[in-house]
Amino acid sequence: MPEWATGITLGEIGVWAAGAAAVVLLVVRVRKFFKPLTDLLQSFREFLAEWNGRPAELDASGAEKSRAEPGMLARVGALEKSMAAVRHQVKNDHETNLRDDVDRTILGMDKLSKSLTEHIEIAKRSDQAQVELAATVREHLPMLKQLHAVWVAGTRQQPEGSDYETS
Repeated sequence: MPEWATGITLGEIGVWAAGAAAVVLLVVRVRKFFKPLTDLLQSFREFLAEWNGRPAELDASGAEKSRAEPGMLARVGALEKSMAAVRHQVKNDHETNLRDDVDRTILGMDKLSKSLTEHIEIAKRSDQAQVELAATVREHLPMLKQLHAVWVAGTRQQPEGSDYETS
């Protein structure tokens, strides 16, 4: 046994154990107290990494382990370019933009609507003419049946009530 350990009493061991426990307890309490602060700092670090972007990570052979991520300013710049392209397509300043295509489509739909209306009117008139023709056929059907019967019988007698003349 080492010489320094021979003079230690049980009471001293208890004091040292209590001191060590107090230090451990203090460290745990301090860590709990500073945990929200360290979480906030970690979130801020992540925000800065997102803001600044990340370069591509390469392995020893030079192959890409992870892709580069652009920073916030690069993303905003890309959005500005995209918005300029969209604005160019929507603005009426040349013949090949989306607005002109929409205008031509609306004009074509208007023409189709007018044409469809005309065709519907024509179809209604045709339907009415068919109804009138059917009524006329129904009106003359008995006389037509009688004429048919006379024709089939081979007699050339004039049916009753008709202006049909036999020669």
